[in-house]
Order: sequence, then structure tokens, then C-alpha cells
Amino acid sequence: TTLNSRYIHALTPGGETWDKQLAAAVRQAEMDTKLVSDFGGYRAVLRRFAGAFEDAHVRVRFNFQPVRYDWPAFLVRYQSGKYVVVQSGTSAIAKGAFINACDGKPIDLLIDEIAPFEGRVKGLESTRAAIARTLFVDDENPLYKRPGRCKIDNRDVDLEWRSIRSTVLTKLNDEHASFNEPVTAIGIFGSNSAWVRIATMGPRNSEQAKQFHDIISHAAQLRNKDLIVLDVRGNGGGSYNWFMAFLRELYGPAYTDYYAQARLQIRPVMLHDP
Repeated sequence: TTLNSRYIHALTPGGETWDKQLAAAVRQAEMDTKLVSDFGGYRAVLRRFAGAFEDAHVRVRFNFQPVRYDWPAFLVRYQSGKYVVVQSGTSAIAKGAFINACDGKPIDLLIDEIAPFEGRVKGLESTRAAIARTLFVDDENPLYKRPGRCKIDNRDVDLEWRSIRSTVLTKLNDEHASFNEPVTAIGIFGSNSAWVRIATMGPRNSEQAKQFHDIISHAAQLRNKDLIVLDVRGNGGGSYNWFMAFLRELYGPAYTDYYAQARLQIRPVMLHDP
């Protein structure tokens, strides 16, 4: 019901094509529910359902986490096309080592196969970066097996999975964040240029919402700038409406709405909005 009323059809057109895709995703989800015995399974089914649409705008996010995870005592990040060990708590795997393959499959191929189960679009650099963070953190997904044996620096290594508290894992992840600047604000640089830092399109508290409202209310003042930089590093997305509100104030509603529809073939933007 939610997808039928709110999907913006930027990627998949409406009508018969959409109906078939939605029906197939629902059938798969109904089959997957037979594997659900705990919250991890429930979360996995919803992620795979979202991934069936192969659209980065369709995603399920949970704003809480288990008390503990399993991990093989190392963290991986996707950097310049390679999967790099950035944190290691085991002498068997050195910090800075490269993950080449797991369970007999090149790492890129394995991540492409896993992507739909994690609600991601396979083949994208953003997908590889996202799954590199989670491939070696077991959150009890029953729809696919966690890696058991990997080729690391071209050496076969059996992974030794062990428990870690989520608070400890969160701290380790924070130390290796690709970009962590939560402030949304407008700054001025050069003789007549503006730098608009947009940390998120999904404010999680009143302060983040206020920051976004502030850049919306000041957007029209930027129209005479020679250059406007929109800085979305580390921005994980959110609601389409926040960014559209900023653009409407910057360019004017008529201009913005025309290009949002004509360029992306979105008519109407939300199906429930006449």
C-alpha cells in the first residue's frame, strides 16, 4: 500500500510493468517469511523486499540495533576499488590487508549476489561501499550464509567468528567513518561563492531539522552567487521532500518542479498527490 501510494517512479514506470514487479516482490516476501523465527529474519525479509525493486530510493532502515553481533575480528572498507581491512583484532589478518575473494568467489561478485538481500542495487560503487561495512558483521540474516573462508592478501584464511557488543562495534565503526560531519549549513567562500553542506536528507532530531529549515529559508539569498557547491559527502539520503524544498526556494517552485518532472519523467511526483 505504501509503495503504491508514495513510490515516485523515477526508475520504474507505473502501470502493468510496476504491477508485475510489485506482485513478484510480494510473492517472494511471502515465501521468505517461512524462514522468520526472530527479529533478524524479519529485518532480512523486509530488506530483500526493498531490494527487489533495484532502486536506491526504496530502502528499509531500522534505527536500532541488537545488543551483540558476531564478527571475524576485523572491519573492512571499500577504498579506491579495493576491500581493505581497516581494523583488526586478530594476528592472523593484518591491518591494511586486501580481501580478494570469499568462499571461492571474487569479492565483487559475492557482493553483487548479496546486494538484493541487503536492499541494495548490485553493481554500484555505493553498494560496494555499503556492503563492505556489513559483509563481515553478522546480524543473523537467514537468507544467505556469512563468509567462512576468504582469500586475504592472496592467502586463504578461515574466518573465526566471535561475539562483540554492539556498543564496541559502533565505536570501532565511528573511528573509520568515511565522512562524519553532521552539520547542515550555508557557508560563504571566495569573493562571491557559497558552500552548502547538507549532512542528511533525513533529520533525526529537532536540531538537525532546524538546520535544514535554516538553509531552506536562506536559499533564495544565494541566487546571485557565482558558484554554489552542494556538499553531500556522507549523506545517506532520506526524504525527497527536504531537498526539493531547498531547491524550490533556490530556483523558485515553477522552475524546480518543471525540471524535477520533465527531466526525470516523474508525473506526478507522488501518486497520491493530484
